[in-house]
Amino acid sequence: MTKTHPYMLHLFIYYIYIFLVLKV
Repeated sequence: MTKTHPYMLHLFIYYIYIFLVLKV
């Protein structure tokens, strides 16, 4: 699915995770 830019995807997920945690 995302074998071209796995690093970017990981960063994006991480960012979303932090955002969600901060929202709480």
